[in-house]
Amino acid sequence: MMKWEDITDEARKATEQALTDLLTENRKISGDQLSIRLQDPAYLEKKSQQRKRYCGEEAFRQMKRREAKRRKIRLWIRSASAACILIAGILVIVPKQKTEVLPLAGHSIPEIRSAEMKALLIKTDGEQVMLGKESRQLKEKNGMLIAIDSGGLEYPLQKQFVSHTTDYNELIVPRAGMYCLSLSDGTRAWLNADSRLKYPVVFAENERRIRLSGEGYFKVAKDTQAPFIVETDLGEIRVMGTEFNVKCYPDETIIATTLVNGKVSFINSEVPERILAPGQQLLFERGNQEAEIRQVNVCNYIGWKDNQLIFHKETLEEIMRILARWYDIEVVFENNDLKQLEFSGNLNKYTDIETFFRLFGIGANVRFQLSGRTVYIKSAE
Repeated sequence: MMKWEDITDEARKATEQALTDLLTENRKISGDQLSIRLQDPAYLEKKSQQRKRYCGEEAFRQMKRREAKRRKIRLWIRSASAACILIAGILVIVPKQKTEVLPLAGHSIPEIRSAEMKALLIKTDGEQVMLGKESRQLKEKNGMLIAIDSGGLEYPLQKQFVSHTTDYNELIVPRAGMYCLSLSDGTRAWLNADSRLKYPVVFAENERRIRLSGEGYFKVAKDTQAPFIVETDLGEIRVMGTEFNVKCYPDETIIATTLVNGKVSFINSEVPERILAPGQQLLFERGNQEAEIRQVNVCNYIGWKDNQLIFHKETLEEIMRILARWYDIEVVFENNDLKQLEFSGNLNKYTDIETFFRLFGIGANVRFQLSGRTVYIKSAE
């Protein structure tokens, strides 16, 4: 069984650069010649020495409580047509066939940037505020001061709830965006690209109710007297204090709730209440009469909040749907067969989009063409 070594985010970036360098350096030789070169111990030793040492860097900052983390990089593709080599303990798969990222005729390859910290806050009085990484304060109509910095939006902790909630704010995260916030009860939330969260400025005393469209990860402050409820178009998730992920985009027919720890229940008028245990995921599709609960590796479903794209035997169609939100692009497949290509891996969310395309094209006989913000995926001839 292949064992993977933990490496830093800096090492991950260096690995992606190493792969790009290899592809560039060997682009003029044939696939067979490249395979021979990659089995030459002297050549591999040279490459290993060039990338032998890496400098650690601080991992993604999560709200106010940041700590350095180590990450894994994994990349493996269901294809027998790729040559595998090990450089400085990092698995790199090099294609026998050239992977292309080309502009359409008459177009240059545009700069397409990945998701960054940005959102639109719509306050209860209708005021709209664009949020980024800058530090400042906002004032609610009740006098509450909201802190904003590079870690996100933070409401002051309220020990006294109100009898009836009337003041709601809405946070809208666009495509190619993400955002974090700390609610007035101490709950922390991470919102993925193309998501909306509606929440009260101060929670009611008997329940803490919010509404989500898109994808969010929640670390809920424990309060047995006031359950935390996440409303979606396909049902409610009810918790007391726990960590879980909810994915429910309007353009998808399935809600996926993944529990990291604690306990949550799913409520929908069409199905009986279902209770999840840690490590379980609930899937419910619109129009169905039952919800499915399965055991999963939760890391595959919450990696996005730590800037990781983690996927296991996932179709190219689903991966491109995720990338479309992260990079604000449109995706067009030449044929449906390409949609069903399966990939598994762990990649840095802030990798430039061309590197993504090169990695996905490894051994898969796929060509990517860009026109503006539209990506055309075709079979390589």
